[in-house]
Amino acid sequence: MRSFFRFLSRNKLYTLINIAGLVVSLMFIILMGDNTWRQYSIDSWHKNAELHHFPAHRCRPELVRCF
Repeated sequence: MRSFFRFLSRNKLYTLINIAGLVVSLMFIILMGDNTWRQYSIDSWHKNAELHHFPAHRCRPELVRCF
């Protein structure tokens, strides 16, 4: 473990790139988790929540059947 920290202290650019990659990947995972949580918790407090539908896009007859 000590040799790894010595390696990181000698190679500043390598350390910066690795830490930046770790930060970006963790941020992406947190944002995906938050988005998933919000998607599944929309109006879950409502008494008839299973009857509510939230369209994600406008209906275009040439692409999908519109009901």
